[in-house]
Amino acid sequence: METAIECLEKLNSSIKNQLKQYNFQNIINQNINQEIIKQFYTQNPLDFSQIPPEFNCQNYGQIKEFKNQNEIYFGEVDEKAQKHGKGIQIQKKGDIIYEGIWQENQLKWGQKTQFNELQECTILKGYMKDKKLNGQGTKITSFGDLYEGQFIDDKLNGEGYSQTNDGEIYNGSFKDNKRHGQGKLYKKDGEYYIGSFKNGKKNGDGFLNLTNGDNYSGWFQDDKFNGKGVYTVKKDNSKFKGHFQNNKKEGNFEIIYNDNSLETGMFQNDIRNGQFRFYSPNQQVPLREVQYNNGKIVK
Repeated sequence: METAIECLEKLNSSIKNQLKQYNFQNIINQNINQEIIKQFYTQNPLDFSQIPPEFNCQNYGQIKEFKNQNEIYFGEVDEKAQKHGKGIQIQKKGDIIYEGIWQENQLKWGQKTQFNELQECTILKGYMKDKKLNGQGTKITSFGDLYEGQFIDDKLNGEGYSQTNDGEIYNGSFKDNKRHGQGKLYKKDGEYYIGSFKNGKKNGDGFLNLTNGDNYSGWFQDDKFNGKGVYTVKKDNSKFKGHFQNNKKEGNFEIIYNDNSLETGMFQNDIRNGQFRFYSPNQQVPLREVQYNNGKIVK
């Protein structure tokens, strides 16, 4: 019985001996119209040394070329003239390149290179089913974005990692390519968030550290402070504890200062309104009371 190393050596020998007859780049140049795809494909070649072990010991056949109005295939085939082994297929409509390991006409592992409506070239790499990325895989874009994790039909679903060209790094759960579930988001300017996401936005319980050093711990809705929370000001370590609505303080609040003195009162649209009481540390009787009207002291 062949060992995995022997199988891999046999596969590599077969591939080298057969593919020296043809250059895949020639097929790309002849059949792909958009220069951005040609360039991106050339810059990101498929590394066949990463072929999963289950595909290492295959009976690869002869190299054949098939053409019709819609697509061209060049690569290995079996005795039934089915795509089987290492090969590349170009779908002319849309300029999509499929490359990798084929079995019985189906791409099982490899990568798909395509151009989307955002004028962005993408490569999806990993296990394939029905020419879509399914299982552990990687997505890279011509914009400089990187995505890794579990994919279902070309979309990240489950645990994953992303790094965008503007410096955002995310570790956590995805649903249909969007941040969904628990995760950690770090931005280039130093801001970071740890908590719950829904449909790509901060939703639920979380902690946000801002670029100025202030932080918020509490409930979010659609990326904004919404619900019970505590906002801490770095400058004096004062804490505003209460209810937030669309990033603004709304309703009754406790303001806890660094020396444990306490102030209570009501905010409307982030502005002090009504009576505020100030308490010395560990005292239940207010030291003083101040009346506010639309943020201004009236009494």
